[in-house]
Amino acid sequence: MNSSEVCDGFFTESMLRLSLPSKIMKAYDDAVCKETLKIAQIDDIVTCRACQFQVELPESAGILLICPKCKVETCRLCGDEGHVPLKCSEVEKKCIVRYKSHNIII
Repeated sequence: MNSSEVCDGFFTESMLRLSLPSKIMKAYDDAVCKETLKIAQIDDIVTCRACQFQVELPESAGILLICPKCKVETCRLCGDEGHVPLKCSEVEKKCIVRYKSHNIII
């Protein structure tokens, strides 16, 4: 086959499951789910900052997602750890900088 030809072939999901290591298959499944949600244009999807689990969280439920999978709190507005009652702009952002083998928190 010439590399400039278009390939219309595909692998079935069952063939992928038989061929790929479980870690790769999980990453593939996660990517398919994420892309499906993106294409569906579902409003109110919030992604857990720790495990990337996606949840539909209506605005009426507030700004804090408590992930049903890993129980980590995520702010739906800024994506950082939960910080209620502080506003996103009131939360001090921390960066760890390595300077000559010393960790400095800014």
